[in-house]
Amino acid sequence: MKIKALRIESVFVVIALCYLLFPTNNSSLDGYSYAANIKYGEHLFRPHHLLYNVFMYVVLKPFYFFNANPNVLLIAKYVNSILVLGTLLVLNSVFKRLCLAKKERSILILVVAFSYNFLRFGTENEAYIVPLFFSMLASLYFLIFSEKLTYKDVFISGFFATVACLFHQIHFFWWLGLLLGVAVGFKKIKYLLLFGSSAILIPIVYAMVVFYTEEALTVASFLRFVFQDYYLGSAKSEMGIMNFVMLVISSIRAFIQVHPTVLFLIKKSYWYCIPLLLGVLLLVSVVRRMIQKKTFVKRERVHKVFFYTTLSVLVFHFLFAFYAVGNVEFLVMLPILTVMTLFYYYKFPYQIGWSVAIFLGVWNFFYGLYPNHNYNYDNNLALINFIKKHPEAIFIVKNLDVREHYYYETGINNYEHILRSKDVKSPKEWDELILENQFVYTDVLDKPQILSRATLMKKNDFKIDVSKYQTEIVLKYNSLYGVSSICKISKK
Repeated sequence: MKIKALRIESVFVVIALCYLLFPTNNSSLDGYSYAANIKYGEHLFRPHHLLYNVFMYVVLKPFYFFNANPNVLLIAKYVNSILVLGTLLVLNSVFKRLCLAKKERSILILVVAFSYNFLRFGTENEAYIVPLFFSMLASLYFLIFSEKLTYKDVFISGFFATVACLFHQIHFFWWLGLLLGVAVGFKKIKYLLLFGSSAILIPIVYAMVVFYTEEALTVASFLRFVFQDYYLGSAKSEMGIMNFVMLVISSIRAFIQVHPTVLFLIKKSYWYCIPLLLGVLLLVSVVRRMIQKKTFVKRERVHKVFFYTTLSVLVFHFLFAFYAVGNVEFLVMLPILTVMTLFYYYKFPYQIGWSVAIFLGVWNFFYGLYPNHNYNYDNNLALINFIKKHPEAIFIVKNLDVREHYYYETGINNYEHILRSKDVKSPKEWDELILENQFVYTDVLDKPQILSRATLMKKNDFKIDVSKYQTEIVLKYNSLYGVSSICKISKK
C-alpha cells in the first residue's frame, strides 16, 4: 500500500499543533530555575548558557504591558516550541539544497520532530533549543558557502555558530566541526579566518558579563566564571562502564521515550496498552521490510564536504556525551545530526521511513508528550503549598526541583530552609537538624522511587532509621507515581 506524500505545509501544521498544544506540566529543576531567574530578573547571565535567560527576559518584556503577572514558564515553553519549528524549517532548507525530494524531506522532518528529545525539550523551558536553531543556521550557511565559495556566507556561518555557543557552551563542538570542515574541505586561510573571526565575540561578551556581575575583571575571575561548573564540581565526570551504559540508554531515549513512566501509565489505564501494541506492530513491519528489501542504498550524489563536516559535529557531540556519562541533555541534537548524516548518505524506502515516523509519533505522543502535559508525575505543588504555610520550618525534600519550583512560585530563594535529601549525608546530620530545630518536615520516607539516570548514578545513599524518632504524617497527596506523605519528625 502506497502512502500519499504530505505537503510540506501540512507536515509543519501537524508538528506545530503537537508542540503548541501540549507544553509539559512536569518542568525540570532547570526549567523552574531559569523561569524564576527570568521572572524576577535575577541571575540573567549563567555561564554555561550565557544569553538564554536574558534573551527570554527580553522576549517576555512586552507581555507585561498586557498582564502584570504573565505566565513566564509557559511563554518560555512556547518560545522554544516556535524555535523548534524554525529549526525544522532550516532543516528543510538544507535538504532542499541537497536535492532531496519533497516526500523524503517530509519523512525526515517528521522523524526529527517526533523524536523524544525534540518533543521533550521543545515543550520545556530549557536552554537547548535556541542554540540548536542557530547551529542549524550555521550549517545551512556552511552549505551555501560550500556551493558558492563566497566570503559573506562563510562569515555568516561562523557568526551563527558563535551565537549558538553564547546560548550554550555545548555548541562549541558544532562550531569546532564546522571549523574543521572549512579547514579541511577548502584549505584556504582566508575562509578559515572569516569563519573564525566572529568567535572573538565569545571572550568579549563573557568579559563584559564578568565586568558587569563580578567585583573585578581579572584573568582568574574570568576563567572562574566561564568554567564555573567545573570549579564548583557540578560538571565532574568519572570514566567507567557507566559511561558506555548511560550513553547507550540516552542515545535510545533521544529517539523514543523509555522510562518507568510507561508502566505507570498502563497501570493507570489499560488503554495505554494500545500504543504499545501499535508500536510493536510498526516495529515488526519495519524489520520485515528491512529483511525483504535492501534497506539502505548509498545515494548516487552526496555532498561529501557537508556530509563529513556534519559527521564530525556528530562525533564531537557524541564523545562529549560519553565524557558526561551519557547526559541526555547533551544529546538533544542527536536526532537532527543523525538524519543529516546517516539518512542523508543512505537512501531508504519510503514505506520504511513512513513507518518509522509514525512509530515515533504514536509512541512518543502517548508515552511522552501527552502524559507530560496531562499528568502530574510527582505533584510537588502540594508539597510547595504546604511549605508556603510553614516558611520558617526546615524541610528535607527528595526531589531536587522542589526548591526551584518554590523559588518560581514565591520569589523567595529559600535554600536555607529547604534542604535536599542528598545533601543530608548521614544519620548524624539528621540528628543535628532535629535537635537544632526541634523537628523537621520531610517527604523522603515513602516517596515513590522511580528508576532514572539520577538513581542509577546515585552513590552512598542511606535510609534513615525512623524508629528513634517520633513521626507524624501531616499530609498525604496523590500523583501519577503514587501516594506521597509529608512527615513531621521530632525527637521522642
